[in-house]
Amino acid sequence: MSVITEPAVEPGLRRALTFKFDDLEFRKAQGGRSDNYTLRGHAAVFNSLSEDLGGFRELLAPGAFRAALRGTPDVRLLFNHSSNHVLARSTAQIDGKPSLEIREDATGLHVWAIIEPRTWVNDLAIEMKSGLIDQMSFAFSLRDGGDDWAVAEDETVIRTINADGISSLYDVSVVTQPAYQATEVGIRELRSAVESGRLPASVLGESADEEVTEAEQRSADDEPASPHDAEVVAEETSEPDTTLDDMRAATRKSVQQMRERHLLAMKELTREPGNHTDR
Repeated sequence: MSVITEPAVEPGLRRALTFKFDDLEFRKAQGGRSDNYTLRGHAAVFNSLSEDLGGFRELLAPGAFRAALRGTPDVRLLFNHSSNHVLARSTAQIDGKPSLEIREDATGLHVWAIIEPRTWVNDLAIEMKSGLIDQMSFAFSLRDGGDDWAVAEDETVIRTINADGISSLYDVSVVTQPAYQATEVGIRELRSAVESGRLPASVLGESADEEVTEAEQRSADDEPASPHDAEVVAEETSEPDTTLDDMRAATRKSVQQMRERHLLAMKELTREPGNHTDR
C-alpha cells in the first residue's frame, strides 16, 4: 500500500495524511438485509514511507493513534474532508450500532462504517468500485514532541510520527486526490528540525559551524558598498590555496567591516552642522 502524503506542519496544527488503499470494501449489506452500505478497510498503515516531502520522507509508527483514540473521540467519515458530505460518525448510531468504528490494529488505522444510501453516496460507491477513487485520508494534529527525525544510511531524512504522537483525530475521509501543500512547507519543517538541533545541518547542505544567517546576509546586502569593500573581499579570497572555510571567514569579516563603516558614517552624519537638533 503506497503512501501519498502532505508535508508535515507544526505541532498542534491540523493537517492530513493520505494513503492509497487496496483493502477497502464499500458495498451493500450482505444478504439483502439492509439498503445501507458498509465500508471496511484501513485509512492508514504503519511503517510505510511517504513520498518525498521536500527533503524528507515520513512514516507512522505503530501506536501513533493510541492517545487520540482514548475515550470516545468524535470522528467523522467524510468525502473529500468536506463537512457537507458526511458518510458516518463515531458518536451517531444506525440500527443501535455506532455508524463509525475506528481502532488500531497491527496494520494501521482500521475503519468500519454503516452508511445510509443517498444519491451522492450511491454515485460514490460506483466510483470506488470502478477504481476512479482509491485513496483515503485522515485529518489530525500532532502533539509537541510527537515526532522524531533521523538520517538513514542512504542519507534519506525520515520523520517518524511516534506512538501516541497524534494528539487529536478529526476525521477520516474518502478522497479523490491528496491536497498537496507547497514543497516549501516541507523544506521549512526540515530547516526547523535542523535549527532545533534534531538534525545535523549537513542535511541542508550547510556547515554545522555556519555563523552568517540568512537574515544577516540580507542585512549585509542592504548595506551601502564602496569600491574598497570589493577590494577587501578580492584581496582576502583570491589566494590560489583558499579553501571554502577561508572564503566564508573572509566574507564574514568583510560583512562586519561594511557594517562598522556604515554605522560610523551614520554617526558622522548626525554630527554635521544643520543636521543636529537640540531637544
